[in-house]
Amino acid sequence: MGRPVWTALVVLLAATTCWPLAGGPASAATTTPVPVCQVASKVTSLVVSRAVASNPTTFSFPRRTVVDSAKAARSVAGALCALPRIPRGPIACPDDVGPTYTLGFVAAGHDVTKLTLDPTGCEVVHGLSGIRWIEQSPKFWRVLGAAMGLASPSQATFAGGR
Repeated sequence: MGRPVWTALVVLLAATTCWPLAGGPASAATTTPVPVCQVASKVTSLVVSRAVASNPTTFSFPRRTVVDSAKAARSVAGALCALPRIPRGPIACPDDVGPTYTLGFVAAGHDVTKLTLDPTGCEVVHGLSGIRWIEQSPKFWRVLGAAMGLASPSQATFAGGR
């Protein structure tokens, strides 16, 4: 390689490694996700995705649903943030045989932490501050299902039928 090529390579390498430190485009990709409860009033939409269940179950709705109503998405965010923390110490839970759901909220100007919901077993939410407990708040499933456009949703709707 000739000297001009090496010089161009060194300049390119320096630019790509130093640019994030200077606040260039790469720095936007390094933001830390924020919990949905910190930006609940700014939520504009929600994507609900179901992981493939390990048991033979059927569902009345698709594996991926987009909630594009800001009001509906905010109602889900509010219901999640109102859930109690799971109690400390041992608790008895039914078998966890169902699917899990990922909730991805969109809030303008923010990278929002994705949440994971488990509608069977202990019925918990991961991704909020501490593990939250849905089992003691059955209305949560109605709020989520209504936002998704489901008729008469309940925990059983999200656990799936056998």
